[in-house]
Amino acid sequence: LVEGVPKAPATWDVEEAISQYLAGFAAALRPMYLIQWDTQVLHFATLAVPPTFSKDLDSHTLPSSTLNDFLNSKDWVLDSTSSTVRTLHLLLFVPSPAHSPLTLLDTHDNPLSPPSLLISNWGGVSILNAPHPPQGGLHLSLEE
Repeated sequence: LVEGVPKAPATWDVEEAISQYLAGFAAALRPMYLIQWDTQVLHFATLAVPPTFSKDLDSHTLPSSTLNDFLNSKDWVLDSTSSTVRTLHLLLFVPSPAHSPLTLLDTHDNPLSPPSLLISNWGGVSILNAPHPPQGGLHLSLEE
């Protein structure tokens, strides 16, 4: 979980989500691969390329030409369990209120639905335009 909000406590039902949505995938691969799950929450994650606001879409947007630079590897410390083991990253990005909602655009400047992308030899990113509570932190339920 990568969150664009500074120091806002975030909680999520990740163990239940892994069990319900990813356990079957892991079981199918278990004869060939050892699969381990690690999770982390990263707060105040700025984007490598700042989004622009589209009045037509009433949303902040990132065009497809910038999506290869979506990960801000300079500022995002995304831990991996080992440098010698191949890791598949599954990242959920919650944009800050200043950049929410965030829409990813395809090569024809149409919104991607769902708002997600794959990064070669790294993994996948999904955008969650979650409501930001005025006080306290964000809680992501199993459904989210």
